[in-house]
Amino acid sequence: GIWVSYADAKFSTAGEGNNGVFDPNQKVLQDRVIFWGHEQKPTTLDITLNGVHIQNTSIKSLDEAIAYINTFTAPTDTRDGTGVKAVKKADGSGIDFINDNADGTTDNMKNIDLQVNPQNSAGE
Repeated sequence: GIWVSYADAKFSTAGEGNNGVFDPNQKVLQDRVIFWGHEQKPTTLDITLNGVHIQNTSIKSLDEAIAYINTFTAPTDTRDGTGVKAVKKADGSGIDFINDNADGTTDNMKNIDLQVNPQNSAGE
């Protein structure tokens, strides 16, 4: 057989030069995005990552957002997986989304396509 290697895909929130990266059709333009929440004031995480809708109405921290996003990394019997792992940036200011391209054979499992949906209040 033929073996093909793909480099890791990576996207960081709250970074420089991120204009237009969320939607290939340029429907949403957001830059310097970070996710947050507070114990006393939960926020709504509402994103679509590699075609998988991820929504939670009680996100209370960056760590909680990361943990919830990571529950969608692998596919299940009822939905596709994103193939993307979320990790906290080294300085704690946002999220690094990393796709090591180890899972799946479809294009949506080889890239990072992040769309922030209108109902999202867990990021700016």
